[in-house]
Amino acid sequence: YPEEHAERLGQNHAMIQSVRGFVAGNRPVYAECGGLIYLSQGIESAQGKRTSLAGLLPFWTRMRKNFKSLGYVEAVLREPSLLGPAGTAVRGHRFHYSEIIEGFDVDGWRPAYSIRRPNKEEKGDDGFLRGNVLACYTHAHLASRPGLIENFAAHCQEG
Repeated sequence: YPEEHAERLGQNHAMIQSVRGFVAGNRPVYAECGGLIYLSQGIESAQGKRTSLAGLLPFWTRMRKNFKSLGYVEAVLREPSLLGPAGTAVRGHRFHYSEIIEGFDVDGWRPAYSIRRPNKEEKGDDGFLRGNVLACYTHAHLASRPGLIENFAAHCQEG
């Protein structure tokens, strides 16, 4: 939960530089929920206090006092990624209090998934994809499609 340790994470400049270098080296990065927050420009607490974080994603995140999203989803990759080819379906869930706020500048980032919630009309996008980075709110149930791990491992071996 980066929101619980935002100040310490934001002050760990060696870690931030290491993560930035890893991404700059085109190494594979898969970040779910808290990882998405950490890779963002920073986080704003529910009380309005801002803390800068890794600064890799082109937006800020903000904590809310109540759920932003809760429930199961089916996410379909919109294009090839670390997890598989375009059209690969991923089952998972979303459980988060944060939301993406100001500063979203596409900067080469594309939506990673088209999502839908079972038994509901709700549809939308989730995640951000650029190069070897996939960051999203969806927590993938990787056992639902074992090929996801095989694809990710193959990307790790390439790097």
